[in-house]
Amino acid sequence: MKKLGQAALEFLSTYGFAFLIILVMIGALSYFGVLNPQNLLPETCTTSPELHCADYRLTNNNISLQLENRLASGIMLVGMTDLSGNSLDCVATPPSHISRGERGQIVCQIPEGNALRGTTGDKDRVSFNLNYRIEGGAFDRAMSVELFAVRQ
Repeated sequence: MKKLGQAALEFLSTYGFAFLIILVMIGALSYFGVLNPQNLLPETCTTSPELHCADYRLTNNNISLQLENRLASGIMLVGMTDLSGNSLDCVATPPSHISRGERGQIVCQIPEGNALRGTTGDKDRVSFNLNYRIEGGAFDRAMSVELFAVRQ
């Protein structure tokens, strides 16, 4: 009977230490960011199919987008707003007009205190609305854009 108790105690202590070592290793990997899921996910720019996000850049105070017009007609880029409706200061280069099948770029500055601001090196998910007008149209349209990228 004494031998059975000793064998059970040795079994529990051996596997208990192994389990403890595994927990310490998982904790260390999490602490150093190896198990951070944001590091494993790719950078993305999600837009509607009509205006394809060809390229993008996210910094502390700027959002730059290069868009490809896949609509049946040309468009005019009007600007961007955050999800609260606050307007961002934007400049479209070279012109704000993008013909069908062409690409155009828009750069918007994020004002101080806006929720879209962040820290360099962080991988952030940023959502905002891009406003545009179809050529010959009278009204602005809004398109939701979501960036998941490292701030440069």
